[in-house]
Amino acid sequence: MSAEFNHVRTYSAKKVSPINVPKPAENQGSVGDRGTFSEMNLEHKYCINHSSDQPKVIREVYENTYSSVHGARMMISSIQGQTLSMLISLLKPKICLELGCFVGNSALWIADGLAKAFPQPQKKQAVGHLWTCEIDPQTAELASSNISKSDLAEYVTVVNSSGLDFLSNWDKTKQFDFVFIDADKGNYINYYEYIVSNDLLAPNGLIVADNVLFKGQVSKLEATTHYTKPSSVSQKIFNFNLHVKNDPRTEQVVLPVFDGISLISLKK
Repeated sequence: MSAEFNHVRTYSAKKVSPINVPKPAENQGSVGDRGTFSEMNLEHKYCINHSSDQPKVIREVYENTYSSVHGARMMISSIQGQTLSMLISLLKPKICLELGCFVGNSALWIADGLAKAFPQPQKKQAVGHLWTCEIDPQTAELASSNISKSDLAEYVTVVNSSGLDFLSNWDKTKQFDFVFIDADKGNYINYYEYIVSNDLLAPNGLIVADNVLFKGQVSKLEATTHYTKPSSVSQKIFNFNLHVKNDPRTEQVVLPVFDGISLISLKK
């Protein structure tokens, strides 16, 4: 990370009390395991029941967040988390970025994958590392606390910053091997463009974007080619999906994993 990034606040391990986190305007009511287990569709239940169990620390963060934090439904689902962890463990990325940390649930899933990719039986410095950005100070502090209670803390740095501010201060000589975009939906295109246009994605790097189906609303907009003044989250996501689809520099696969994820890589 470049020297000029030192002014951005990072968090060390410390305990904080449960807080009420303000609900972001851009992502109301999406993601997470959305409601009670009984409310999920049968396919999603089946996928959860036949996938590996969640690590205890991640399950505890998920449950504690639902019991004490407003906006808990913004967390990714366990199936999405398992997907991230497996991708990370297979790809073995050394420099990872998450835009949109919230309470640290998804960061822990990424760190879980890093621990599998780079095991450290003697607790040496992590080979792979995640920088995760959260714009709200209280939420960033809560995320840091959640992560510090796990044995994965050495893989993660929580940064209290907007995604674009973080990117503008990042050392441009260091490319990202893995990027998870799950922040404000109106900036998805801006995040994507900054990373791709500034050559910040490694040749074999991967971008994963969350909520690309957004509660089933995005696919209903297929009759419209582009929204010049998007007025809803679904329209902003629609524009993002179309933007990446039409970009000759990259290729993407849109997958119906819970609220939808896109896998994006540089075209070979």
